[in-house]
Amino acid sequence: MEVMKGKSSFSKKSLFVTMAILFVLALTGGCSNSNKPSETSTDSTIVIAEINDVPKTPSKDITADNDPNLEGLAKAISIFISPQSFNEGLAVVLLYKEGQEAKYGYIDINGKQVAPCIYDVAYSFSEGLARVEKDGKCGYIDNNGNEIIPCKYDQASSFEDGLAIVTKNNKYGVIDKTGYEVIPCNYDYLESFSEGLASVSIGGKHGYINKIGDEVIPCIYYQAHNFNDGLAKVRKDGEYAFIDNNGDEVISCTYYDEVDFFSEGLAKVNKGDKYGFIDKTGNEIVPCIFDNASCFCEGLATVRKDGKYGFIDKTGNVAIACTYDDANDFDDGLARVCKGGLYGFIDKTGKEVVTCQYSDVGFFHEGLCMVRTSGFGFIDKNGTVVIPCIYDQVGDFGEGLAFIRLGEYQGYVDKNGKKALWKRELK
Repeated sequence: MEVMKGKSSFSKKSLFVTMAILFVLALTGGCSNSNKPSETSTDSTIVIAEINDVPKTPSKDITADNDPNLEGLAKAISIFISPQSFNEGLAVVLLYKEGQEAKYGYIDINGKQVAPCIYDVAYSFSEGLARVEKDGKCGYIDNNGNEIIPCKYDQASSFEDGLAIVTKNNKYGVIDKTGYEVIPCNYDYLESFSEGLASVSIGGKHGYINKIGDEVIPCIYYQAHNFNDGLAKVRKDGEYAFIDNNGDEVISCTYYDEVDFFSEGLAKVNKGDKYGFIDKTGNEIVPCIFDNASCFCEGLATVRKDGKYGFIDKTGNVAIACTYDDANDFDDGLARVCKGGLYGFIDKTGKEVVTCQYSDVGFFHEGLCMVRTSGFGFIDKNGTVVIPCIYDQVGDFGEGLAFIRLGEYQGYVDKNGKKALWKRELK
C-alpha cells in the first residue's frame, strides 16, 4: 500500500509534502519567537483589504472594505495554525493548546468546525471520507465529522473508486465505505487497484487479484507492478517481462537491465546507464542514448543528455532541445523548467510562456501557480502575476482559496486577490 506515493524528479509534489512544509514553516516562521508551542488567544485582529492596502508589516489597526464571506472565515479560524487547502468543501486545521500536543480537525468554507481537533494526523477528503489517525490507529470520518469507520487499522489509504487499502497486524486488505472488508487482511502486501487489478504478495511471491478478491493471476512472480496501458511489468527468475491481464507474457525484456511502466504506448528501458523506449511489441522505438528519461506525457517525454534537459516525441526526435538545468513533465500543455537557477514554464513548441525569472515555482492548481521572488505570489497560465509576490508563505489553491501568511498575519486569498488576514496574539 502506498499511502503517499513517491514520484520521480519529473513529477508533481505530493499534497502531503506541501502540508508538511506548511506545518514546519508555521512553527518556525509565523507563530512565535519561541520554539515551544504556545496557547493561541482568540483576541485576534481581522484584516480585510486589497493587496495594495496591506504593508509588509501591517499594524493592528488596519481596516478596509470587507468581504463578508472571507471575513467570516477569518474570524472563525483565528485560533488555528496554518489551515490547509480546501478539498470537497473542507480543510484540515491544526490547534495548539499550551502543555498539550497539537491536534488536527476540519473546518468548512465558512469557518465552521465540522470535526473537532482530536486527531494526531488528518488527511484531505476523498470521495466523501477522510482518513484520520488517533492513538496510533487509522479510521475514517464523513464530512459531518462522524466517525464512519473506527480508528482500528495500523495503516490506511484514501478511498479510490469506493475502496481503500488497510492493514491489521502487518497484513493488508481492502474495505469499502461502510467498513466492510471486501478483501480480508491476509496479504503481506497489496498495491492500489489499477485497471481493475491489484498486485498482491504472499509468502514472498507476487500476483494479482480483482476487486472481489479473486486471484486472477497466480502469485508466482518475484515482483509484480501495476497495470498501465493494459500491461504490467513483472520479474521472474531474475528477468523482466510484461504480461497482459490474462497473465500471458507478451514482451520478454531479457535484453534490458531495467524497464518501466507503459504510458501512451511506450515504456522506458535502460541498458547500462543509457535510456530509451520500447513499444508494446517489444521493439526499441527510441534507442538507449539518453542519460535519463521520464515517461511520456501529452505526447512528449523529458530526457537528459550531457547534463541538460529537453523533450523528445514518440519517434525519438528532439522536440525541444536539451538546454535546461531541470525540467518536469508536461501537464495541461505546460512544463516547468529551470535555467541558471531560475524557473519558468514552456509550451510544447518550446516557447517560454513564463520566462525563467523565479527562484521557485510550484504547479498549477485551479489555473494559478505559486511563484517566488523576494516573496510568494501567484501567476496564471499566461505568466501574468495575478497575486503579487509579497507573502512569506502560501499554499496551493483549493476550491477558490489559498492559504497565505504575511508577517504575523495569516489567512486566505481568493483568485481575485481579495483576502482575509488575521493577527494571532500569542501568550
